[in-house]
Parts: sequence; structure tokens; C-alpha cells
Amino acid sequence: MAKSIGPLALAAALACAPAPGRCAGSQRPAGLYVWGEAVEMTDGRADRGEPDSDAQDRLLRACLEGPLRIRRLHFLADPGSWDAGSVDRLLRAAAAAGIEVYAVPPGGMQDAWAGPFLRTGRADPRPVLAWVRSVLARGAPGAKFAGVQLDVEPHRARARRLLLFRPTAWDERGGGLSGSPRNRAIASEYLALLDAVRAELSRIEPRPRLAATIPTWLDGEDLSSPDGNGGESWARLVQSRADFVTLMDYVGRGGESGAARAAEAIESEIAAGPVEILLETASPGMRRGAPRRGETLYGGGEAGLLDVVRRLEERFAGHPNFLGCAVHHYRNAYGSGAPGWPPHGGGSREGRH
Repeated sequence: MAKSIGPLALAAALACAPAPGRCAGSQRPAGLYVWGEAVEMTDGRADRGEPDSDAQDRLLRACLEGPLRIRRLHFLADPGSWDAGSVDRLLRAAAAAGIEVYAVPPGGMQDAWAGPFLRTGRADPRPVLAWVRSVLARGAPGAKFAGVQLDVEPHRARARRLLLFRPTAWDERGGGLSGSPRNRAIASEYLALLDAVRAELSRIEPRPRLAATIPTWLDGEDLSSPDGNGGESWARLVQSRADFVTLMDYVGRGGESGAARAAEAIESEIAAGPVEILLETASPGMRRGAPRRGETLYGGGEAGLLDVVRRLEERFAGHPNFLGCAVHHYRNAYGSGAPGWPPHGGGSREGRH
């Protein structure tokens, strides 16, 4: 699961922005991640007494009626659990509402891709490409997935070595790309995956878009060319392949993710291509994948989130490559009815449990 820019990492990026005027919400179109509820609202079953159609309508109302102008849904797409008719209904309703839906791969996809890497030195793109084909087969003309949001993180993917031991393909002790041939190899495999996915998307007219989630520190890592002559920023190599990137920050990754680093990366990435900035709002905790305190806007409530969004919009208003912000994630905080987070779309998270 993608983590994202935390409040401390945003401080420098916002320091030069004036205090925002009072307004209802975002000015630019925003994105919203939908994780577990995406599966529940497309499986053809009533979950907690709510049929798929009602859950889908509630999601779209939250997009249209909430203070953020949600026009991009990053939607967990698991063909193994889908009811085809339910998925097609969601895509038709979203298209009618002017909302783009981007398919996000299930969490195990990056491990399937990296699986053979430690044994063979190569990752396996076939599971990802099979998923892409399944996703793109859904919907009807004018009401299909707008593209794929390739949330595959090579620095977190786990490879197979022993039956009960699944280490990360990434060498954490290698100091990024410069100090580890293994890390340079998995980075190259990731770029090859982007090329393969883009080629698959290019088989379709009009071509669906390719988005990729990347952390800010990729911009500080150079990947040498195959002939060893010079190199280029890993982030730039990703951006040259994707239609846009969703920029996240792993707060606490050594000294690379401080406020100055985040501000520099945001400026740098926007200068290179279209960028969406991902904001973490999940509640903190010790559970696997949960953000720590200081890594999430949860404690500031919706008012704090909107303040950060407005300041970012003012700071980067002159950048044509600034696509806006995205919220991670639906009904964990935003629109949930939790303290400080008004419900959007009707009902509250607490009322449904």
C-alpha cells in the first residue's frame, strides 16, 4: 500500500505560501484512493446489508458533494473477486458523473512481479500484464477504466528465496542505487515493467493512461545507462514512461525525507512532468501498513486536510504540471464520520458497523 507525504515533510513546501483565503474546498480536481471498500462494492454481494449499487452511489456522491473536487478515483481492482455486472455499473456511473477511474493492483501483485528476482536476477511481468488485460476488458465504450495506477513499489516488493523466508528484493543496506548492484538491477526491472505495461495499454484505442506512484527520494537516485556512460534520475526515467506520477514520501527514511527534501522533490517532479501529490489521512497505529504519528493528517481532521490542499494549490498554481492532490484513503478518514471528519455521500463509517 502506498504511503504518502506527511505533515512534517510538507512544511517546507508550504512555508512560502500565504495563508489561504476562506473557501469551501479544493479548486483543482482531486484524487481519492479506494481500498477495501472497492472490493466490497464490486463483488455482487450485499456487504453489511448494503448492496453494491448503494455503496457505489454513496462513493460517487462523496466525490461530487464533498469539499474536495474528486475527479480521479484510484480504485483497487481485484478481478478475482469481481462481479462483472457490478464493475461495469460503477464505470458507467462514474463516467456519467465525469469521474475517471484508475485501476490499482492488489497488494500481492508487486510480490508476484518480484518473486523470482533473487533466484534469477529478473522480475516476472506476466502477472501484472495479465491483471492489466483483465482490467481493460471491463466496461463499455465511453465507460471504461481511464487507465492503471501502477502502485508497484520495487523497494518494498518481496522476492522468494526459501519456502518460509521472503526477503525484500531491495537491499536496504546498499544505500540506494549507487551502493548496490542488486538495487540497480531491480530498478531496471521496474522500468522494463513500465515499458511492458505501456505497450499493453497501447494496444487499445484510445490508449488508457499509465500512472505510477513514486516516493520523493527517487529523484535523488541516478540509474546508470547500460553502457556505463553517465546516468539519469530514476524519477525522470519513470516520468518519461508514465502519463503522470503520484508523488508520495516515506517519512523517516534516513535523512532523505525531511521537509527540505520533500519541497525540493515536489518542485523537481512538477518541473519534469504531470504530478499528483498524495496526502495521507489514515489513522495512525501499530497495525501493519498504518502510518505513525507525524506521518498523517488524521489528527487535524478535514479542516487540516483542506488547509494543506489549499496551500499546495496556491504554492503550485503556476505549474501546468500540477494536477492537484489525492487523498489516501476513502472512509478511513475522509467522508467517514469519524471525529473531525464529516460524512460525505450519506451515512457514516461508524453507522455501518
